Amino acid sequence: MPWVVRGDAKYYYRSYRAGGRVMRLYVGQGIEAEAAAAEVERRRQARLARAEQLKADREHHREAIEPLDGFCDLTDLILGLTLVGAGFRRHARGHWRLRRLRRDP
Repeated sequence: MPWVVRGDAKYYYRSYRAGGRVMRLYVGQGIEAEAAAAEVERRRQARLARAEQLKADREHHREAIEPLDGFCDLTDLILGLTLVGAGFRRHARGHWRLRRLRRDP
């Protein structure tokens, strides 16, 4: 927490990274420190709100594409059955190839 209590006084510090080390910058105490702490808290709340919105958007997107995924699976099945019926095969579960007709010796 950026607030440090020493005796009866409260001091506000801001932490930051410099060269891989965490440094603390003294901001002050009183009205200036309260304003700085309120600004940091406002930014943190905004960041949390954005994260929640992104999570909701991802969930909405996932729900929206579920029917499309089912439709794609069905069309893949129909395509596979049609190609097998037309004499094609899948080479190593990859590309579709036309079966060769064997010659009798």
